[in-house]
Amino acid sequence: MRISDRDLAKIKTVFAEVLPPPYQLRVFGSRLDDSKLGGDIDLLLIVSSDRLEQTRRLKFVILDGLYVAIGEQKIDLLIVDQKQMESDVFLSSLEGLSI
Repeated sequence: MRISDRDLAKIKTVFAEVLPPPYQLRVFGSRLDDSKLGGDIDLLLIVSSDRLEQTRRLKFVILDGLYVAIGEQKIDLLIVDQKQMESDVFLSSLEGLSI
């Protein structure tokens, strides 16, 4: 994976500071392929259905925290619930790494 251990730790810290557990956080996309260069950081956040809208309202707080922690770079953050993971063809096809 082309995200440093230091940056991964910072990413996890930002999420832990903003969101109470439980949630699942995954990295997906081009950063998982060590043979590629560049690319944005694609993050998938899976929360319970009852917390989905509340968590989506925090998206920009999370992104701002990430920019401060790891520097300004392209970060895509998808926030979904388990129902969406199971019913959406794109989401269910994602191969990601839980962090």
